Amino acid sequence: MRIGDKIHGFSVVKAENIAELCGDLYTLTHEKSGARLLFADREDSNKSFSIAFKTPPSDDTGVFHIIEHSVLCGSRKFPVKEPFVELLKGSLNTFLNAMTYEDRTVYPVSSRCDKDFLNLVDIYLDAVFHPLMKENENIFMQEGWRYEIDEKTGELSYNGVVYNEMKGAYSSPDELGYSAIAKLLYTGSCYARDSGGAPRAIPTLTYEQFKSAHDKYYHPSNSYIYLDGSVDLDAVLPLIDSYLSEFDKKEITVDSELKLPRGERRGRVEYEASDGESGARLLLGYIFSDYSRQKDKVMATLLISALTDSNDSPLTKALLDSGMCEDVSLSVNSSRVLTLLAEIKGVKESELAAVRALYDRTIREACEKIERESLTAALNRIEFKTRERDLGSFPVGVANALSVYEVWTYGGDPADAFRYEDMLRELRSDVESGGAEKFLASMIKDNEYCAELLMIPSDSVNKEETKRLSEELAKAKRSLGDAGLASLSEKLTKFNEWQATPDSEASLSTIPTLSLSDVEYKVRKSKVATRTVDGVRLLEDRVDSRGIIYATLFFEADDLSYEELPLLSLLASLITNMRTESYSVTELKNRIKSELGAFSVSCSVIKRKGEERVTPALRIGASLVGEKSASLGEILGEVLFKTVLDDPAAIKKILLQTKLYAEEMFVSNGEALALGRLEGMSTAHGAVSEALNGYENYLGVKKFIELIDTDPEALCNSLGELLSKIAKKERLIISVAESDNSTLAEDIAALFPHEEGERKRQKYEKNAARPTAFATSAATSFAAAGGALTLSPDKLGLLRTVRSLLSYEYLWSEIRVKGGAYGAGFIPRRDGGCYFYSYRDPSPERSIEAFSAGADYLKAIAESGADLTKFIIGAYGEYDVLTTPKTAAAKNMTDAISGWTEEDESEFRRGLLEATPKRLGEAAEIIRSALAAGGACVVGAGDILSSFKKPFDEITVI
Repeated sequence: MRIGDKIHGFSVVKAENIAELCGDLYTLTHEKSGARLLFADREDSNKSFSIAFKTPPSDDTGVFHIIEHSVLCGSRKFPVKEPFVELLKGSLNTFLNAMTYEDRTVYPVSSRCDKDFLNLVDIYLDAVFHPLMKENENIFMQEGWRYEIDEKTGELSYNGVVYNEMKGAYSSPDELGYSAIAKLLYTGSCYARDSGGAPRAIPTLTYEQFKSAHDKYYHPSNSYIYLDGSVDLDAVLPLIDSYLSEFDKKEITVDSELKLPRGERRGRVEYEASDGESGARLLLGYIFSDYSRQKDKVMATLLISALTDSNDSPLTKALLDSGMCEDVSLSVNSSRVLTLLAEIKGVKESELAAVRALYDRTIREACEKIERESLTAALNRIEFKTRERDLGSFPVGVANALSVYEVWTYGGDPADAFRYEDMLRELRSDVESGGAEKFLASMIKDNEYCAELLMIPSDSVNKEETKRLSEELAKAKRSLGDAGLASLSEKLTKFNEWQATPDSEASLSTIPTLSLSDVEYKVRKSKVATRTVDGVRLLEDRVDSRGIIYATLFFEADDLSYEELPLLSLLASLITNMRTESYSVTELKNRIKSELGAFSVSCSVIKRKGEERVTPALRIGASLVGEKSASLGEILGEVLFKTVLDDPAAIKKILLQTKLYAEEMFVSNGEALALGRLEGMSTAHGAVSEALNGYENYLGVKKFIELIDTDPEALCNSLGELLSKIAKKERLIISVAESDNSTLAEDIAALFPHEEGERKRQKYEKNAARPTAFATSAATSFAAAGGALTLSPDKLGLLRTVRSLLSYEYLWSEIRVKGGAYGAGFIPRRDGGCYFYSYRDPSPERSIEAFSAGADYLKAIAESGADLTKFIIGAYGEYDVLTTPKTAAAKNMTDAISGWTEEDESEFRRGLLEATPKRLGEAAEIIRSALAAGGACVVGAGDILSSFKKPFDEITVI
């Protein structure tokens, strides 16, 4: 294409080659409607489409968040209740979602299949421009909010998917804090509003306001369309044109002058404390730049790394060493303006002034001098990651779209989202000339656009909110009167009937479908070669890694008792975060970032197919270019043989941070706690995982905190003995994935001594029944149920298709649509685990009942002889994810270590693709047996737990 070309209703207005994109970038405008289109023409079989609208909120009702949900609930051309879910069931998509940002709403999709890609584009365009939500209020009631009437008491309550989602979100102090400080920082602008919706404000939104917001903003003249990859323009542009041509260009005024308040603004909020939490949180926000200066965002990232990368970094060290707080973090938020947020946790209210003074003094000192090595090391790491561009299974085209919208929707040049080489050179020059210190001064010390928020923990916030909500609903009931309540009851009856009425076959037939012939059946051929060198097991993989080497080391620790496993997890968190004989923590971090693309230490569990035994292991992962092989060896030697574990104060800081992070996760992601609890009660693999990373590990951390105060020498000695014990050849598995042959694996193996004697291996068992009800400060709940069996690869493949059927048909309808939970699903594990879960759930007891009936649902489908083709296709699409050299190498390594062969993979995929109604009956019995062998677990609001009809024997308060 050339500038001036006319193509399918569009005019080409700009064309340029972008070296960093490895392709050409074309800007087009739609002549009739005024829509803008950007096409990144680059080689990628995974094609991406996205359409975005500027949607600045004027209040906290979450109207655009509710619209985002609702437009995907049926449209003119596709009049089914959930086209979005129908696509999840039967598409080969590699991405399918929608997002509400502070000032825009984005609808991205991607697929490797040409036919599927066009189907996705068609459905999404019809959804955003012609949604049924504008003529069917039931959609608004389902996705947004509605009153419900208790059949026994006649009392009112609120329900709705977005309402429950945001009620759960506001249970997180982080979410609540960001919303509160935004009101201080951005007073008078749309950024002071919560685009997701505040739970108190959502029920004030009317259906008419909801429809009016869509009418105003969802017009092509306010749209930004993005295409990426090996897209056939002659196929997709006529489709896009067919929708846009229904509209005439019009002026839509969205942006207004952004007037932000000068001077520091202060605020205070209370939040529901976790059990035993007493320290306050101090949040400091700074508006320091805008969308047009992407370099400023990267410079801020460099400074964050230099100031807070470890507990020895200047800002973190000063605050933690004072003993007046437990943790400190810095982060950047991007919208029309760039904002830095500092958060200091665990502060005594009486010491807040002293903490703020220490923070200010440390920042002033950093404005005079920052270690050049820390900045350079952080920049080296950013350069490596930018050029590696490894996003895992996340589509590059979708990532490109999201980056482009950070510039394009504000009137900037979208090409700026791709150009980074000049920016990196400029940053390196700025760092070397002292520009970082000047930038830090302007970003924090001399910044006039700032805010301070004090967050005070309380044990009465939820009680007070419950009381307020009860009074509000009682008032609403009185205002309705008998006639209004009767009308509401009739409305809810019709709503429930609508929810319960399945889509007609005629409506379902409008959804474009794929056939099994569209599935490209393939089993990747593993190139992993295995051998043993001097007692070390080596796995060598050949991947097209573009000169990058991916190395992973596993040190088996299967001679540790179950009670000792949390010590291994603690050791993993200390390595690289404690000084060594040769380096301070900061010096060590700088060397790692300067010379390696990645270096991480964690714990994992090895389970070999056909063996009952499981093996906990210390895992070290690294990525590097070939010329840095010697550096990897030196760094491994330093951290494994010379880490100094004799500083109780440093260890306690990390323990307190670990405890704090775990408690925050229990509130915001309670389903992970529930699932981990069940898996620990179902398999030895799950029990070891829970001791290394789950609730049992959390209990271990609490014990270590007590021990570090009473007998610090004992804990330090135990850690040192453990490190020296496991760094031995006989415990070691080394995996190296690279494009070419190298001696890296042998060189690493040579670093380690032999183990003296034969270690006594433990045989880990699954956990006995444990407390399975956890009360947290969350306002909503999370539920899980299930157990594990021994299953063949064929049956595991069958369950993968069943996952699609249960998650996107049965559970979506029963728990999300009817129950109002934000999410629910069924997860089959490779170890034979079968687990159900719900997320941000207002009625977990109802969800557990639905889990229990899942097998009966499958049995009924089996007896009906329903066509399962779309579920098979959807399941295959979800399983056959996008890969990068790094993720392909990781899967090859995992399969090789666990003994999962190409034959197993073929059998698994056959089980997935050959799922039949008859085999659903088999799957139903598997799930019934798994539920009988396992149990259920609920995490969340204490009042919900205490209201269960069958009381829990014990409710553990977190």
